[in-house]
Amino acid sequence: MMVGVFTANPSRFGYAFETDETIHIIAGRVRIELDSGEVVELQPGDIASFPKGEHATWEILEPFREFFVLSGR
Repeated sequence: MMVGVFTANPSRFGYAFETDETIHIIAGRVRIELDSGEVVELQPGDIASFPKGEHATWEILEPFREFFVLSGR
């Protein structure tokens, strides 16, 4: 298990979830589009979990900060 804080300025990038991952949004907004076509939009206070092996495109919409928990391998 690993925990940490991720911060980013507005940007767009691809991301592969290499472990199960849970995120809690502290500041900012993000739009996460999964390869399945599902879109998740998150803002402060929201929590989301993603399974290992999922691929997504992240669009950071405003200065962003999240607390994350990586679990499993």
